[in-house]
Amino acid sequence: MPRIIPVVLAAALAALVYAVASGVAVATPVNAKGLPDLRERVRVAAQGYDVTDIADYHRRANQYMGECMQSAGFQYVAHTPPTDPRLSLGLTEAQFTQRYGFGISTLIDHPASGQRTDPNLAVEALLDPARQRAYAKARGACEQRRDDAVGDPPGVMRGPAAEGAELTRVSDQANADPRIAAAKDEYARCMTGKGFTVRSGEDLSGPIHLQVEPYRQAFDTLVAEYTASGRDVAVLRVADVLDEGQLARLRHIQQAELQGAAADGACGRWLYPVAQVVHREYLDRYLAGKE
Repeated sequence: MPRIIPVVLAAALAALVYAVASGVAVATPVNAKGLPDLRERVRVAAQGYDVTDIADYHRRANQYMGECMQSAGFQYVAHTPPTDPRLSLGLTEAQFTQRYGFGISTLIDHPASGQRTDPNLAVEALLDPARQRAYAKARGACEQRRDDAVGDPPGVMRGPAAEGAELTRVSDQANADPRIAAAKDEYARCMTGKGFTVRSGEDLSGPIHLQVEPYRQAFDTLVAEYTASGRDVAVLRVADVLDEGQLARLRHIQQAELQGAAADGACGRWLYPVAQVVHREYLDRYLAGKE
């Protein structure tokens, strides 16, 4: 079964979101706010997560939200957001790369194994303005209690800025290690031989995200329109919203993504195993309180 395991801390720290598994034991050390100690949460996160962890989280979260909203006098419809395709497709890393590259431009209209749009938005929209305000207040309160009781979803951990700064510092220390610099040099030489001037996979995927964003936004807008009118969004494809010129451009981006991902997969042997070892060393040192 595919499993996502956070290897490089830097890839998991954007906007204070970093991987964590749910269900921390009661015996875990806690801070003044009653949350598990940061080091312990990171230690749990390093174990990674799979589709069963995600399904278990949403089962518990939806149950809590349903009971909480009902007690406030409102309906709540169970909502399971789309699962990361790397997990839901059940492919190995090599298979995923071969078929979808990085999964950026190639999976815009991939049928999600979850609900693209929260059905509770439609529930709220049917209420009069005063009830909408009450609904929003009740939902916000229930979501806060849910987070305290159930925790964050696998792959997500929210916390104060100081926690993010602390882990960013550890990640920056690892990235400054001369072993990673040397590995990036080898990776860059390999990628140059394949026609790419980059020093990491992020150098490849970043521009693709920017190029694809207008197409993704157009598709998401159509999904929202279908949802609002009660139509089935599963039948939608990107060709339903893009014109021929845009589709031709998207196909060009997709082809470039597949080629870049294939090169990254081949040249990654020079960089990613080294990054994994180095970041793990710095993480273990941090967890042991020795950094």
